[in-house]
Amino acid sequence: MRAHLLGSIALGLLTSPAAAATGQSEPPTGLQLPMLSATRLTADALATRGDPWRLLPDARVPGLQAVPQAGRGSLSYVVRGLGNSSTVAPLAPAIGLFVDGVPMGDRDGEAFALFDLQSVELLRGGQGALLGRGTSAGAVLVKLDPPADTFGGFVGGGWGAYDRKMGRGSVDVPLGVVALKVSAYVSDDDGFARNETTGEKVNDRDRAGIRLAARIAPTDRLSIGLSVAHVEDKGEGVASFTCNPADPSDCGGRRLTTGLTKARRLGGVPQFDVPVAGDKADQRLGSFVGTTLLTATVGWQGERHSLELVTGWWDSREQSGLDFADGRGLSAGGLGGGPVRGFVNGGYTLLTDGHEQQFSQEVRLIGRVLDGALTYVVGGQLIEGSSELDTADLLTAENGTATGLPIRLSDRVARTDTTAIAGFADATLALGRLTLGAGLRYTDDVRQLALSEVACSPAGCLGAAAPSKISTGVWTPRASASFAVAQDVALFANVARGYRPGGWNARAVTPGTLQAFGAETAWTYEAGVAARAFDNRLDAKLTAFLFDVSDFQASGAGVVGSVPQFGAGTVGDLRNAGLEAELSVRPVDGLSFYANLTWQDASYRRATIAADPMYTPDLTIGAGGQWDIPLPMSGIVLSPQLELLWRSSQQVDLLNLGPSAPSTLLVDGGFAIRTDDDNWLLTVTCRNCLDEDAPATSLLGLGYPQMPRTWTIVARRQF
Repeated sequence: MRAHLLGSIALGLLTSPAAAATGQSEPPTGLQLPMLSATRLTADALATRGDPWRLLPDARVPGLQAVPQAGRGSLSYVVRGLGNSSTVAPLAPAIGLFVDGVPMGDRDGEAFALFDLQSVELLRGGQGALLGRGTSAGAVLVKLDPPADTFGGFVGGGWGAYDRKMGRGSVDVPLGVVALKVSAYVSDDDGFARNETTGEKVNDRDRAGIRLAARIAPTDRLSIGLSVAHVEDKGEGVASFTCNPADPSDCGGRRLTTGLTKARRLGGVPQFDVPVAGDKADQRLGSFVGTTLLTATVGWQGERHSLELVTGWWDSREQSGLDFADGRGLSAGGLGGGPVRGFVNGGYTLLTDGHEQQFSQEVRLIGRVLDGALTYVVGGQLIEGSSELDTADLLTAENGTATGLPIRLSDRVARTDTTAIAGFADATLALGRLTLGAGLRYTDDVRQLALSEVACSPAGCLGAAAPSKISTGVWTPRASASFAVAQDVALFANVARGYRPGGWNARAVTPGTLQAFGAETAWTYEAGVAARAFDNRLDAKLTAFLFDVSDFQASGAGVVGSVPQFGAGTVGDLRNAGLEAELSVRPVDGLSFYANLTWQDASYRRATIAADPMYTPDLTIGAGGQWDIPLPMSGIVLSPQLELLWRSSQQVDLLNLGPSAPSTLLVDGGFAIRTDDDNWLLTVTCRNCLDEDAPATSLLGLGYPQMPRTWTIVARRQF
């Protein structure tokens, strides 16, 4: 696959033209913003928040939820009730992640830290016609910063809660027709929870990354963009509690009691008291993900037509050991009310040694004809990917002793290969006040599974009952229209279909649970009005949507008999109707406010589970503002800011086993100080300033609360 990648890049450099003059890949759209449910944030807007890795703040995007994945702590996105739930069961994303036009496969949300951001955009609703697989609920488009035409860069550092320390830097070096950029960062903290059994600090997040980018412009029409980045993310996101589980009267901070340790066990004994195969036998508490990403965009710009080739390759490795029962025994409903033991093997521990990689190649021909009234794009895409998931499930059964009874439930390797070939066409036609758009993509998606069992569960081997090959051919159309009823008022409507491919419940433990599931398809119907007034100082938009999902995919966990089970598959059909209202106001220069409201009415139309849909609060309100206050005598600009996010009560567990989340108010705030020449920037921020501890997700009866209150001070010097 690496030879395939290098050959494709070399061929593109020698023979092919493209369209991106900056070397950055753009999604091939001719859409006008009133037709599109989209939120776009620039790097400058994100920088003042003091967190260089958070892509999309929930309060700024209507209906968005960034859900922490149980155990891992990384964030998955949910929009309009659709997205990956917070388990480690494998599902393709419902909200696709694209970095410089490269699809990131099964990576979704903020699965790893991205940096060097230029902009981040979230498209809500099915995006299958324009962007293909894994976009049934939407897509996140990340553009990384290209090398600049002039020498410059920045250095910065920060300090924050839980002894968080971080440093960042970037430099641009122009060399004639070639421009280079080198960027790096590192971040480390102690963790916000204390393990009362081992005395360790846990739930930290340590990150590091480096990126090298090049932009080559040999002629005015030809442009080449190349980038390679490697990022590492290490930490935990295990369940913690506001009171000590071993002493409920001892409250304050976050506590847990698992006996699974971050350190190697003393005395040279094996990490686990039951046999475990492979490198995961030495895994300790925590999760490590290392990802390498290569992108290449090669293009040529003509008078009316342009051609663009986008090549991508990424490789991701994961090692993790996660206890989902806090060192305690499980009951039929999940975590029971039994004694706190601190079992050294964990209550229910999942060990993972995983490896994924993907190659993608896309070609786009973009044209503008009829004096620019008609814009179209045609193209094709190839995706080849593979994954190897080497996992073991360990259960410690309660038997009245301090050590419990350790049991190896399973030890297996699941290998999956994916090939997806697609062709697409899209066009937009402007007819005076009326603008029409239409697009269509066909994707042939093939996935194959090979399973090797090192050890079977006490109930028997998984066997090969599920089909080892899933083939899907999917048509994903879109159609849109907008009409300018006045100079600054437009009506719009949009219908689009998205899909995500099927797969297998590769975390299955007992016979009969290794089941295949088919593709999920989702129709998005939208209509609304967009307006602008007062010399562009007020923007407003109202969107009514109907989200109709067939073969809705979800993942969760429960205890069947005495055996815990992670599950992934189709749970029925989902329908969600709602309204999204967005308002942006700039009453005077330097002062800006925004507000958005999302109302949802979600229900299963056909379901295999007796539960209410999760992550669909009836009402969500986000609001915020920033005021840039110049202080001329000192040469600085002071910018206080505030963000509020309120959600009504909602279910946060697929099976509704754990605690539901009550209505919740989250407050973020802070201020930025910058010099009027933009050379210096200082931010002081807090997140979850009120220290809200409502559950953000739930698994096996355990609620995973919101991140506790944190504060950060970040300084940056630009040169």
